[in-house]
Amino acid sequence: MVEFGSAAWFDRLTSEAASLTIDRSPAVVIEQTVTDPGAGEIDRWHLVVGAGVTARRGPATGPTITLMCDRATAAALAEGRDNAQRAIATGRLRVGGDLGALIDVAPQIAALIGSVR
Repeated sequence: MVEFGSAAWFDRLTSEAASLTIDRSPAVVIEQTVTDPGAGEIDRWHLVVGAGVTARRGPATGPTITLMCDRATAAALAEGRDNAQRAIATGRLRVGGDLGALIDVAPQIAALIGSVR
């Protein structure tokens, strides 16, 4: 298993995303910000779900959906040791933006993130 957030993890995410055949219009842009309680923001990346899926490092311009959590929560979600509903309910995952769009693409994105283990 590759370490969540590492360069190898992101390379694998990028490769897996490029192999998906999703066609969604309008495109949905999901931005993930990972924080560290002592250091603030430590990583930010985003997925563009439209004619396929593209993963990119850095902030998105006008994201449809924003996700923010600490590294431990992000890793637990990515590795399948926790689920988003529990993380949201306990305040460890903050979600903003168009929740309807998130619900529409959630199964594909969960499968994508799950494939990068």
